[in-house]
Amino acid sequence: MGVLDIVLIAIIVTASVGYIAIPIIKSDDSGEIPVVLDLESISLEEEKEESYNAIKEAEFDYETGKLSDKDYGLIKEKYSEKAIKAMQKLEEREKQSSKTEEPTVPTVPTVPTVPTVKDKSKKTVAACAHCGAALPSDVIFCQSCGQKAKTQAQANFCPKCGKKHKKGDKFCQSCGQRIK
Repeated sequence: MGVLDIVLIAIIVTASVGYIAIPIIKSDDSGEIPVVLDLESISLEEEKEESYNAIKEAEFDYETGKLSDKDYGLIKEKYSEKAIKAMQKLEEREKQSSKTEEPTVPTVPTVPTVPTVKDKSKKTVAACAHCGAALPSDVIFCQSCGQKAKTQAQANFCPKCGKKHKKGDKFCQSCGQRIK
């Protein structure tokens, strides 16, 4: 390697380092406002999303029969309140930062419940998935057909893995369990 080669390599390396270093060294006087991360808003958004996810999971567990009416109601109420509080705090922060006077009302998505019908005694009951007869929520077997009491919402879920399946399927596509 000759002296000329060494000089050319040194020039190329110096030019490359200079090209990379200039944007880092140069001060930014463009007048742009730097982006500031609002950690509290990020935390509130995460809390809101976690609450939504907990409500969705509780709804699924309720529909598959893993949660009682009482437990489902408690969980839904707890996480709905958390989501509403997080949304209210986010709105307050937005109002403070934008100084707009447009009032907005926080909304929480409604979580559908198991289909129910009211009988003559005003007691909430579910419909049997096998025969459609009205069932009080505390029974284990249908009084009309004798089958194990499953509501119509529970009927479309695998009893083994809990995955949803289509009406008329004979086997679960996820775990292979025979579906009655």
